[in-house]
Amino acid sequence: MASQEGVLAAGPSFTIKIVLPEDLNGQPDDGEVRKGGDVLAGYLEVLIDSIVGLNIMVVLEESQYVKTTSIHRHQSKEGQISYQLPFAFVIPHKLISPKSDVASEYLNLLPSMKEGLAFKGPLTGRIYMQPNVTYTITATPLRIPARVGSAMRWKDRREISIMPSIPAAPPLQIDHFPCEYRTNCGKTLKQHFWSRPAGRVIVSAEEPEPLNISTSAPRATSTVSVKLSFEPCATHTPPVRPYEWNVTVKYYLRIRTFYTTRQYTQVPTKKTAKTEALVQKSSSTTMPEVRQCNTLSWRLQRLSSAGTITEDTEVLPWTTTLTVPVNASKTLVPTFLCPLSTRRYALVMEVSIANVNHDVMALEIPIQVISETTLPEKPSLNGAVGGSIDHELLEGLLAMNPGNGNMPSLEEAIQPPSYDEV
Repeated sequence: MASQEGVLAAGPSFTIKIVLPEDLNGQPDDGEVRKGGDVLAGYLEVLIDSIVGLNIMVVLEESQYVKTTSIHRHQSKEGQISYQLPFAFVIPHKLISPKSDVASEYLNLLPSMKEGLAFKGPLTGRIYMQPNVTYTITATPLRIPARVGSAMRWKDRREISIMPSIPAAPPLQIDHFPCEYRTNCGKTLKQHFWSRPAGRVIVSAEEPEPLNISTSAPRATSTVSVKLSFEPCATHTPPVRPYEWNVTVKYYLRIRTFYTTRQYTQVPTKKTAKTEALVQKSSSTTMPEVRQCNTLSWRLQRLSSAGTITEDTEVLPWTTTLTVPVNASKTLVPTFLCPLSTRRYALVMEVSIANVNHDVMALEIPIQVISETTLPEKPSLNGAVGGSIDHELLEGLLAMNPGNGNMPSLEEAIQPPSYDEV
């Protein structure tokens, strides 16, 4: 929260407008996506007719005190006096809760998102949806002078987009999420539908590396290692040759969003979404991709589970590993957890073998979507990493307010007021 006090003009009306750096590009609707640690700098444009005292409060998260002087005053084309009052906030990495019993993982900054069906409250007239995470910066006069008539707009509100830094969490404990994931699958294989079983194929995979949407590449990428094992039947003739198989993998991301109107008592699962009336779940998928593997390096597993080498007379299992690249759009919302909503992802993989008969071998393994830059984070004016903070802030404010060479430095703009001045 920032408080700005100065001598402003009074008249029949006045307006307050929040101006941000993206407004200078002529395309303010595109919006700038910011992250924790970035400097959100801009100025208030106040149009009014004559001079009176007025206090203006700019609210984001922290407290600031900026004094306005005559250097901020300009004459507009319409004859009104225009004041351009700079402000700057540092977007925090974590939220602050007045309650001491809030878990630390619930205080992480969440990404901006609007999903789910919109509902208009009959009493309040407000639009509700789950989940709905928005960040706004608001400018409101704390005191309206008595001589000011009906104001055209006494306050202004701007919504900003935030994509915080969300690092990778430890691998998910699948045992805590019953019936939600499946990391291995075994099916009986036959040469034809009516023929005798030729053996059993087992497919397994573990949680891959996270998908990082903050990468400089066009898409977020990862790889998953799929292990295939074939245990042939000893009585089957002729012997099956797995090294001649053509394996096809179809895969896509499943997006699960849990939401509630009462704070979670535990991490939500598919089971709690069915048993608890206030917990709801929505699910969607991305477009599937298909990979065909015609040449795989199979090998006989001669080492037994006891660590000894098996004899040639025994039936030996065949094993191989298939590396599958996973691509995802950078518009995905990262994995997050908050008291009223949760987003999780799963990688669904369907493995099939051509010219043999078997049921679908499907895996559903957890995968994280994160937002983490590889470069060291430094506060910046426009959301970019690196650069001199004071130079960027001063250059941006001067560009927004030409002709004004006495702008406050970053330290003066974002520091809270001293106790003597309050």
